[in-house]
Amino acid sequence: LGWEVELLEDPSASEIRDVLHQLQTSEETRRLHALAIFILTHGKDNGTVFSLDSKYRVDRDIILNLTADKCPYLAGKPKIIVIQACQGHKFDRGFKVRRRHHQTIYDMTSTTPTPATYRTPNFADFMFFHSSCFQHHSVREESGSWFIQTLCKKIQNSDKEDDLQVTLVPEVTRSVAFDQEYINLESPELNQTKQMPMLYSTMLRRLFLKEEEEEVKETFENRMESCPNLRQQ
Repeated sequence: LGWEVELLEDPSASEIRDVLHQLQTSEETRRLHALAIFILTHGKDNGTVFSLDSKYRVDRDIILNLTADKCPYLAGKPKIIVIQACQGHKFDRGFKVRRRHHQTIYDMTSTTPTPATYRTPNFADFMFFHSSCFQHHSVREESGSWFIQTLCKKIQNSDKEDDLQVTLVPEVTRSVAFDQEYINLESPELNQTKQMPMLYSTMLRRLFLKEEEEEVKETFENRMESCPNLRQQ
């Protein structure tokens, strides 16, 4: 996708705070077009997840530090937070329903002119995508988690016309909800377990993850020109 990636493996609570502080204060944040944070860890009720040495709340410790007033360099830019973690210990056994032919058409396009400067809500432009619903378990097998694997496949197979919230997120949630089912004949409680990803969004614009090949090439060449030491390597 051409995104710059920084990996934190088993970060401590202080390391997470340092990264957020750097996003709030560094001039490097100004040049970002968007921010995506993926958190793969263990979790419990009320949006609590675990770092290496502690626990924290995604809403209080992550989102509140990235609002427009706390992180002005990211104001008006998409902030995507993807969580692979349990939200409790309940298992979703699902419910049998009769199939119906129904189609919902989503349209987030707008022809309303936007002024050059405007006041944005502090909590605008967030997308919070969690692997499971409140109080429920998130399935992770030896091959990986249903949620992250499905999300990666959908992004990999997507076209440049597919945007994240309107196209890819519904495809991921539908695939996890309908195509996945945990079978454990030795445990009636776990057998035929389902999973439902959950989305919160205050996105004001559509976010497209892929560009034309020529656009990607031009972007890469521009970055090389701006980094002469890298270009020489």
